[in-house]
Amino acid sequence: MSFNIVSPESGRSFGVKSAYAVPRLQSYNINLKWETVKYQWSHLVDIETIDIDSSEIGVLLGRNVLRVHDALETRYSADGIEAPDGIKTHFGWCVTGPFPASAVHPSLHVNSLSGTIQQANYRSHDLVTQFWLTKTFGTRPSLTPQLSHDDKLALKILEKTTRHTGERYEVGLMLRNPLINIPNNREIAVRQKRHALQKRFIRDPSFARKYSNVLNE
Repeated sequence: MSFNIVSPESGRSFGVKSAYAVPRLQSYNINLKWETVKYQWSHLVDIETIDIDSSEIGVLLGRNVLRVHDALETRYSADGIEAPDGIKTHFGWCVTGPFPASAVHPSLHVNSLSGTIQQANYRSHDLVTQFWLTKTFGTRPSLTPQLSHDDKLALKILEKTTRHTGERYEVGLMLRNPLINIPNNREIAVRQKRHALQKRFIRDPSFARKYSNVLNE
């Protein structure tokens, strides 16, 4: 969308060619008592009252509306002094720069720790540790483990297939897909085992005799 915005002081009109409309502007709520705080800086005392009500902000103008941001007058602090600057635009004065927290937020809430006589022997870091422990602010971690899909499947297989044969426990294979076709490789396994034994018999005749004696018993 496009529109024109007019300065209430000079009557100058500024065209906004490309704007975006939103249901509500999320703005930071500022409570600045300008008539009180401006006397902290001598270069700003002659700037008239700046009334700020963030709930009434309806338009944000960026640098694409360039002439809106012309600096008609300026107020700067002396070199070496950290203070905000005063800039007069077509829509009045604005103050920008470092502000003390007390000027913007007159009331601050700070978490604090207080110790009793029973805690007199605690060191400071012990108190801080206790303050941040989960149990000190009334919540407890979940004792129920969060299982993945594979973990749940493995647990189900264990519950269904685990049995005791009288000498040992047996469990089913942990297969992700129970319908998988596993080939019968017994013949290959037996052939490989036989081949390995034959090579060892040749390499170690003593072992071959002991192995034969056990089989003949």
